[in-house]
Amino acid sequence: MAPQGDIPVSANVLGTIGTVFWCIQLIPQIWYNWKQKKTDGLPGLMMFTWAVSAVPFGVYAIVQLLLVLTLRGPYSRGVEWPMTLVGVISAVLLAGGLIPPYFEIAKRNGRVVGINFIFLSIDWLGAFFSLMALVAQRTFDVLGGVQYIVV
Repeated sequence: MAPQGDIPVSANVLGTIGTVFWCIQLIPQIWYNWKQKKTDGLPGLMMFTWAVSAVPFGVYAIVQLLLVLTLRGPYSRGVEWPMTLVGVISAVLLAGGLIPPYFEIAKRNGRVVGINFIFLSIDWLGAFFSLMALVAQRTFDVLGGVQYIVV
């Protein structure tokens, strides 16, 4: 998908709000773990997978601009697979990071232990506002929308 030249103010505002939520989402979880002095129920694999997925997720956002600058020739001929591949890898890693908590919940017979619900709420708000930013744009980035919905 070609990057937009003129992004509406509403999309910028909603995207900024979503970004702020995602920048602060882990603070309640960190505080909760620090007060409890333990991380029971919070899978390290989930946090590691999220950290790893942040790399292609950020690359996906940047590649949209870089494709125009560095791959101008192929991109003008409709070659979009590099951007799509990076976005798909990011979405798969994000989804994979959400699997370990279900094993933790199953191990504790359905009890949710160690995951702060303020953290989950802020994460959801980040995804919601980011998705609404996509909706407010003139074109909808389907792969970006899938990533926000997966989170």
